[in-house]
Amino acid sequence: MLKKILLVCFVSVLFMSQSIHADATTVTPECGQTTISNETGNRWSDTQYYSIHVSSSGNTITSLLSVVAYNTNTSISGMMYLERYDGGTWKCVKFWAISGKGKVSISKTYNGTNGKKYRARFVIRVGSDNISDTSNEITL
Repeated sequence: MLKKILLVCFVSVLFMSQSIHADATTVTPECGQTTISNETGNRWSDTQYYSIHVSSSGNTITSLLSVVAYNTNTSISGMMYLERYDGGTWKCVKFWAISGKGKVSISKTYNGTNGKKYRARFVIRVGSDNISDTSNEITL
């Protein structure tokens, strides 16, 4: 019985000592390149919530990004990109800077091309969190 208790304690300590993998992201401001490097740390220590979505009305595409930090004084910065699917790859057609504290909501529009597929992508830093994600895809 003592061996079982010690084994359970050992396994519990082992699981609790594992850190969660987080990606550090470097952003170039022009449409672009995102470099992800592996760093160990706690993910989402400063970010409470984020959401990214694209929609359209006619040929007008609306990209909407919302980011909320746990603390109202936490800095939020980065880039949001609108990408079009061309020739088998995603290519940036427009980009916008993201900056604020505590909570950021950005809504941007772009006049797209009929028959093309679009999505939004963002790369941000929220306090010590580095986050990148893509939205849903739409076809005009």
